[in-house]
Amino acid sequence: MSKNRVNIYIKNRKNDEKTFMTAVAAMLCGLALNSCSKNPISAAIDAGTQAIKDEVNNEKWHLENLQGWKVNNETSGAAITKFGGMDKCFTVEPMTDQLWNNYGIQKPANSTDLQHVRALFYRADKIVIGAVICHKDIATSVATALRKIYVQKYNITLMMPMSEELSRQLSGGNTFGYCKELSDGKAIVINGGKTLADGDKALLWMTSEGFSQQSKGNYSVFVKE
Repeated sequence: MSKNRVNIYIKNRKNDEKTFMTAVAAMLCGLALNSCSKNPISAAIDAGTQAIKDEVNNEKWHLENLQGWKVNNETSGAAITKFGGMDKCFTVEPMTDQLWNNYGIQKPANSTDLQHVRALFYRADKIVIGAVICHKDIATSVATALRKIYVQKYNITLMMPMSEELSRQLSGGNTFGYCKELSDGKAIVINGGKTLADGDKALLWMTSEGFSQQSKGNYSVFVKE
């Protein structure tokens, strides 16, 4: 039976050989034409479809950055909404061993007095994920202040806990609280190494008493309401 079926297939193929070859030629011609000059409408549809795919992938990445709280990575307003809103993006939590390790900072003796503040900030027109380590006495106030600054779209260079000494963090324009030289974590610096002359890149110091219009060492202090 199998042999007969094969013979019938071959016979039919021979009978339709002309039609078969014509169809193949037409298909090849169509492929060649498509590769050389695509229909503008089809090209526009393809481009739109790709743009949608890129946007979906981008939003997925933005949400994953928030879910993993990947400091110094970008996110978006849509991702913030899916994540649970602003209240979940400005929070205070204990400093765990894992957090110290993630930031490459040796756990200090006063670690139980320090807390981890999650915050968002604007770097130009981009929303970026940040964090500050500071003393528990000011942690909630710091979270509130950073949220106000975020709403104002205040431009911040960097907000990432790191092991570098004070001078390195200041020269890099970091926003930080705890470091070796400021080990009590009772003040934060925004845009280190800047002055009031730099406009919105000025320094902000915050203590347990809140913001104040005064100087602390060589650093300018300001409050932006």
